Amino acid sequence: MATSYQDLPLTLDVRDLGRALHLSRSSAYRLLHEPGFPALRVGHRLLVPRDHLIRWIEENIARQTVENTPGPNPKIVGSCE
Repeated sequence: MATSYQDLPLTLDVRDLGRALHLSRSSAYRLLHEPGFPALRVGHRLLVPRDHLIRWIEENIARQTVENTPGPNPKIVGSCE
């Protein structure tokens, strides 16, 4: 198993993707078909360039961090406000 991004192959197939992200094979296939996911079709195979996967992970981590950050006055659940 890869211990760093640089240990991953230059292109990942569905098995590599599943192992790298700890996903089942079916979850890896679903991810490969998600809009915006950097998969490319080569013949009948779906591959993900390693550098594009790394960028996608970093962008999605940043996006989720921003989306999960509360605004200036978060409403407290159950408050009378």
